Amino acid sequence: MLALPVLILCIFLLGIPLLSLKQDDAQQNLVMANQEQALTMSAESIASALQERSDLFYKHTEEGAPAGDDIAPPKIIELITPIRLNGDLKDWQPRIESSEIYGEDHLLTSNPDYQPGTLSFRHLAGTQGEYLYAFFDVYDDEVVYRNKNSLRVDRADHLKITIDKKGERKNYIVSTFEPGWVTGFDIPDEPEEIAAHERRIHGNWRRTDTGYRLEIRIQRDLLGDKLIFAVADVDDFQTGLTETLIGTARLADEKEAEEEIVNAEVLKEILNAQKLLNTRFRIVDENGETLVAVGELKKESDAAAREAIQSVSLPREIPAPDIAAVFEGQDRTIRYFRDDGPGQVIAAMIPLYDGNDLVAATITEQAVTYLPPATNQLFRETMSPLIVAFFLGVLGLFLYARRISSAV
Repeated sequence: MLALPVLILCIFLLGIPLLSLKQDDAQQNLVMANQEQALTMSAESIASALQERSDLFYKHTEEGAPAGDDIAPPKIIELITPIRLNGDLKDWQPRIESSEIYGEDHLLTSNPDYQPGTLSFRHLAGTQGEYLYAFFDVYDDEVVYRNKNSLRVDRADHLKITIDKKGERKNYIVSTFEPGWVTGFDIPDEPEEIAAHERRIHGNWRRTDTGYRLEIRIQRDLLGDKLIFAVADVDDFQTGLTETLIGTARLADEKEAEEEIVNAEVLKEILNAQKLLNTRFRIVDENGETLVAVGELKKESDAAAREAIQSVSLPREIPAPDIAAVFEGQDRTIRYFRDDGPGQVIAAMIPLYDGNDLVAATITEQAVTYLPPATNQLFRETMSPLIVAFFLGVLGLFLYARRISSAV
């Protein structure tokens, strides 16, 4: 009869360290929940402040490039000498004199802070055999390469290639982690899908004193009725925001494209007044593309971040369905893995209106705050031998109780 109460007592004693271990996880979840709530309140207050500023948005009609029915591919010549993709333009002689300069007069898009002369390029394209060759000698005051921890190929300086084939438009991008051999990427229609390598587009990226030089080769079976090149300038490695886009032409249906542009200076003025530390604020369009970004995320220690994400399944960026929900007027708060290192990001998304029109989504982001890694590690290292000690003690107590019970 003595063994049963002792068994119940043993089970109770074993539950003490297990409950303590559970409490540690609950404490981390509570920290995250409180951070999400505080971030959502901050996002709502910022969105309200933005919507009270009538000068935050202005209309922008793209100008400066060929439009209407007068759309033609860039000048394409017949090449005389073989072209080697090595970044040396000697192979292009003597036809290099046919190259054209693209700059301020060929702007497709730019932010309000664009300074003439910060981006331009010399370009020539020609055919030889089964290939089309092209070079881009780019003047860029700040060359930014891709983040090796990110799957996005458009968050760095890049070449955008648009091909219209029998009315079907395809977009490709050439970007790189570092100078050297490069391959094109086929950009999917859905933003959440990952860009795939397009090996029919490849070339050489070479750093120069004034920017970079890109030589590419495209198989002619990939080409169509229209071919447009555009050089995209990114100056901020952290945000990956395209500041300026200069192109050789524009597709006809983009002729009168009028869009809402965010006044970056007004936005920075509002956000600086909020004095939010370790917070990144973005305004994105319905495709999830960043229109403007302000602020940086706090760097968490690798030990804390890696420990916290070991058993967590999260997306690598904000999913398209969540962005679509915001453009339907809903608020959203999500977590995702950051692409510049270990750790997670909490994002509070609020619709942004210009009058009665929903024009964008505001995203307020902070790095997840983790419990100090030393505390967590010490607690878990202590709990393991403690559970073993409890188990051995309980087992000994139970066996002793059975022996006494049998003797009685």
